[in-house]
Amino acid sequence: MSILRSHGVIDMELSRMESSLKKQSEHILIVDDEEAIREILTDFLEENGDFCYVPSNANEALSSLTANPITLVISDIKMPGMDGIEFMKEAKQFFPDLDFMIMTGYASDYSYTNIINAGATDYMTKPFKLEELKAKMERIKRERRLLNELKEGNRALKLAIDKANLMSIKAETANLELDQ
Repeated sequence: MSILRSHGVIDMELSRMESSLKKQSEHILIVDDEEAIREILTDFLEENGDFCYVPSNANEALSSLTANPITLVISDIKMPGMDGIEFMKEAKQFFPDLDFMIMTGYASDYSYTNIINAGATDYMTKPFKLEELKAKMERIKRERRLLNELKEGNRALKLAIDKANLMSIKAETANLELDQ
């Protein structure tokens, strides 16, 4: 194989790998009124190959949800204007399957149960270790993948049942025709 042709193969393989990486990467909406938190999270997540969108408040975040392919929202609870729980409830009306990780520095004001029951996928108290965030994100991705596999399996099963029902109807029709 010539050098030019082998470079073309390598370029195609790199392009395929980049495309695959983009599909595996999270598109994360980071919503926090503290710029330092947004910067730390963005730097960490982008170093790990994720794409970040960083509005500073819930109203901007709602606009970002409609304009970008968000797969995960990391939101503070206490923010000026709309708080993180209100934001999550509003967003879930339009994006019910969107994963939310809620964070707060006011752990005594909120219970894990209340936050999860409000619709969050997970919860963290500030300050937290970035390794903890990464572990929680990996669990969320794993659960999302399993849920998608389950949904796909259910779709395939429904199609198989529909096909079997159709074949049964055809067989019954053919049997009735033979009886006549």
